[in-house]
Amino acid sequence: MAGFPPDPRARPVPASAFRLVVFAFDGTLTAVPAIRRQASDAAGAVMARLAAGPGGTDHRYAAVVAGEHEIRLIPVGTPVPWDLRAAGPGRPDPEGVTVALAGLSAEFLATVPAGLPGSVDVLALVAPGGRPECPDDLRIGLAAAEPGDDLAECWWTGLAGLRAGRRRIELLG
Repeated sequence: MAGFPPDPRARPVPASAFRLVVFAFDGTLTAVPAIRRQASDAAGAVMARLAAGPGGTDHRYAAVVAGEHEIRLIPVGTPVPWDLRAAGPGRPDPEGVTVALAGLSAEFLATVPAGLPGSVDVLALVAPGGRPECPDDLRIGLAAAEPGDDLAECWWTGLAGLRAGRRRIELLG
C-alpha cells in the first residue's frame, strides 16, 4: 500500500511514536454537500492541530469512506482535500467498515520502526446511533462524532481520551 515504505530511510523516522489517524466517514452523510464540507474542514483542522503540536511529524493520515456498495480507501500520503463521496446510496455495511479498518491498521502497525510505540486512532463521522467496530487490538482506538456536533472539537477531545487511555495501559503493562 502506498504510504508505508518498507525501508525506514525512505521517510524520516518519527521521534516518539508511529501514529496513523484514520478518518472513517459514513458515505450517506458525506453525500450531503454541507456535511461533506464540514467533515473535510474538521479533518483538516485536526491534522493541522496535530502537525503543530509535539510529535507532529509522527503522524500519518488516511481515510475510509463507506457507502452501501463500496468502501473506498484514501491511502496514507494522499494530499488533502480528499474526495469524501461514496458510491451508491444507502447505509454502509458495518462489517465492511470493520474489515477495511482492520486491514489498514494491520498493514500500518506491521511497519512500526523498532523501539517506537505504534497506534491507530480512528476518528469517525457516524449517523446518530451508528458506530463502526474497530479491530480487537489495544493499539487501535475509536472516537465517533455525529453531523450536528462540532466535528473538529469532538474528534480532538476523543483523540486526547484515546491517547490518555493508551498511556495508562502502557504504564500498567
